[in-house]
Amino acid sequence: MAPPLKPEVAFIGRSNVGKSSLINALTGHTKLARASKTPGRTGQLNFFEVGGPDAPRPSLMLVDLPGYGYISGPEELGHEWSKLIRAYLLEEQRRELRVLLLLLDARRILTPLDIAMMEMLEECQQPFQVVFTKCDQVGPAVTSSIVKGFLEHEAPQWPHLDLPLAAVSAKKKVGIQELRTMLVQQLFLEGARF
Repeated sequence: MAPPLKPEVAFIGRSNVGKSSLINALTGHTKLARASKTPGRTGQLNFFEVGGPDAPRPSLMLVDLPGYGYISGPEELGHEWSKLIRAYLLEEQRRELRVLLLLLDARRILTPLDIAMMEMLEECQQPFQVVFTKCDQVGPAVTSSIVKGFLEHEAPQWPHLDLPLAAVSAKKKVGIQELRTMLVQQLFLEGARF
């Protein structure tokens, strides 16, 4: 008998957007996901089981997907990286993928690569949510303006974008508890723990 599938929360975004830092902040483990000083180091899918088989609460998998933005070549999202991501998203039996978080850097405007990523998610018919990272570096007023602007100008263009949006700082732990709560509610895992 096959072991039961564990629900997955996947993280994708530009290299150096803070995927590993966010995973560590959500779980409270400083070294679960390794953050590298060299962007583009994550070249594979990294799965982290949270909760574990002996934990009193339900377990789930956090999936750190390779970042985009540092692969050489003119058509970055058309290379091996794209094949790997599409294979993960389109795998026939990937019923366990429950939430895909697209991380966007609050300090930067939406880049052509971010837009290409959202286009890929739309093409794959993959629902996704946006999380703005590094919000401590722009402050609450600017963060609020960024979220409002995205909702007004970008959100209507993306049918597979799920709301709400989130804004976090892994470094200062801003918005982390709110994101945890949101994920637990979406996963319908009462008592789930990160």
